[in-house]
Amino acid sequence: MAILGPDDWNDDSWSLLSRGTKAWHYLRPFVPPLQAAAILEGVKGEEHKFFLAKIIELADRIKGMPRAGDGGEDAPIAYLHYFGAPVDAYVTELDMLPEQSQAFGLQDAGGGAVFGYIDLSGLVQRKVELDLHFRPTPAMPLLQELQRDQLRTTQPATTHRAGRTIH
Repeated sequence: MAILGPDDWNDDSWSLLSRGTKAWHYLRPFVPPLQAAAILEGVKGEEHKFFLAKIIELADRIKGMPRAGDGGEDAPIAYLHYFGAPVDAYVTELDMLPEQSQAFGLQDAGGGAVFGYIDLSGLVQRKVELDLHFRPTPAMPLLQELQRDQLRTTQPATTHRAGRTIH
């Protein structure tokens, strides 16, 4: 990877860098450490515009998310997705406090998907990743999908032989 120097940047790149730097300070608590290091390396390389734009997009999304205690939504929206064995977590609301240590959403840590509080600071310290390509999605279809996946993995294997079903 080539690290870009000051001469490789035009005025648009410098403006994007300035906005991205401000957004990064807001986004950083939501990004696991190893992923944060990879993103910062990406900002230094040829793909810097993609990474800076993604940082700004995610920070803006987080700033606009509902806060716990706002009355909630009838149909909650998942705004952030964290994934990594064995965790799938979809964040629908953030804590009211400026320092984000917990959130509310849908989580499956291998024992079944449930809505509840998510230890956000603990989650980002685990070997998970923030899904950079996730788009806000209604949470109920995600819950149904996770439940279907759970059923598939817990049902006994079935074999058909000569018209008989063997479990």
